[in-house]
Amino acid sequence: MSVAYPHRTTEQENMSVSMCFVVNDALRSKMQFLSDPALSHRIVNEACERCGIFDCKERVSAPIVLQKRRQQEATKIAMRQLL
Repeated sequence: MSVAYPHRTTEQENMSVSMCFVVNDALRSKMQFLSDPALSHRIVNEACERCGIFDCKERVSAPIVLQKRRQQEATKIAMRQLL
């Protein structure tokens, strides 16, 4: 779910906030508006920060969680090689 609005300091930029939810029966029962045909929707993997699809056309943010995890693994491997 995303909400966008004009940026306060720059007329030509927008700000947006995105929240990710797993759409299942429990969510549908709490957010009954999800079945509204006027809503646009896209199916995506996960939150962009966690998504492993690096060539995704829908990506709006860098996969920082995966990048950090890979960097930690590379550090561990380098440390093992030093020992």
